[in-house]
Amino acid sequence: MKYDINSFQKFICYKHKLLPESNTEDLAKISESVCGLHSARLPTSYVMVQSRHKKPDHLKLWREIYKNKKLIKLRCMRKTLHTISLEKAPILHKSTLSYRLQPFNKIYKDFSVSNPSIKEIKKCITNFLSDNPQKPLAIINHLESERIIKKHSTDECKIIYTNSIKYFWEDGTLCYINNNKHWGAEDRYFGLTEKIYPDLHLNSLCTESAINSLVVFHIKSFGPVTVKDISWWSGLPLGEIIKAIENCSHILPVKITSFNEIFYIHEEDLESISKFSLDYNFVRLLAYEDSTLKGYYETRKRYVSERHYNKLFNQIGECRASFLVNGFVRGIWSWSKQMKKIEYNLFEPIEKELTNILELELEKMETYLNYNIKQLQLPF
Repeated sequence: MKYDINSFQKFICYKHKLLPESNTEDLAKISESVCGLHSARLPTSYVMVQSRHKKPDHLKLWREIYKNKKLIKLRCMRKTLHTISLEKAPILHKSTLSYRLQPFNKIYKDFSVSNPSIKEIKKCITNFLSDNPQKPLAIINHLESERIIKKHSTDECKIIYTNSIKYFWEDGTLCYINNNKHWGAEDRYFGLTEKIYPDLHLNSLCTESAINSLVVFHIKSFGPVTVKDISWWSGLPLGEIIKAIENCSHILPVKITSFNEIFYIHEEDLESISKFSLDYNFVRLLAYEDSTLKGYYETRKRYVSERHYNKLFNQIGECRASFLVNGFVRGIWSWSKQMKKIEYNLFEPIEKELTNILELELEKMETYLNYNIKQLQLPF
């Protein structure tokens, strides 16, 4: 049996908490619905939450990460920052850890830093952070004062110590903290993960189990998807993804009209889609690099016609801020610093009723952005 990709679009919006009946105040559920809030740019995750939250709270995301400790920001898929619940964090972390550590191991090798020296650097950092998180520069200055590395120049030592902070952030020893509550600004600190998040155990899973879980997690969130979709999104090799799919009996192959590729979907979704119906029009604004679009690559044209593809995606594959109309991208939007309002471009004219809905959504987002960007104007 072949399925029409269009039949899944509204259902995916429902799963991604973009519809009124699936909006929630639980930010952990919002982050899990899209396998993590894309967070490479500071404001992206906030705009994503605004589009999915029942009652947007301008400080709630910051509180959930840094005060309530229900979410954590870490690098994972494609070595990109994501914000995710503590429950799912070990999956994202462990499944991608090996290739994330490679560049930092190379720097150690290039500078002939021995394993005993690396262990000594780690001990020095953890002792220094045992009481309170510190800024990266303070950590580097402390390492320099301890003179752990003696056979390198001052400049080389700075490179090694900077590399060490990044390495121990990647391996889960350290966690990132942003002490600036403004959604568009950063005051970066690093703390000990075991002290900041005492209930989190990032390395509790073996790599194979984590990869299996990540692939199933992605398919449940974004399915139907292809192996290449998952590989591009995760950064994992095709072979490992195919193996993970074979290890899960609940993942089913399906054929989609207008596509030659084999798609995969979780059996629960295949059952749910047959019962799902939506009899109203909706418009939702998506953030720059919104995870709803970032979950695909090979099959991105499900969201937009080929003639408008380059308007939505730039030359390096990044997704511009856009708006969904009944599950399909019909235009893009941006924030005007000068006018303090949203400017938007439709790919094609839309019906008057949809235009009215779009204007209401734009007004809500403008109110949200103006509240947040009174003191600071940054792109997102």
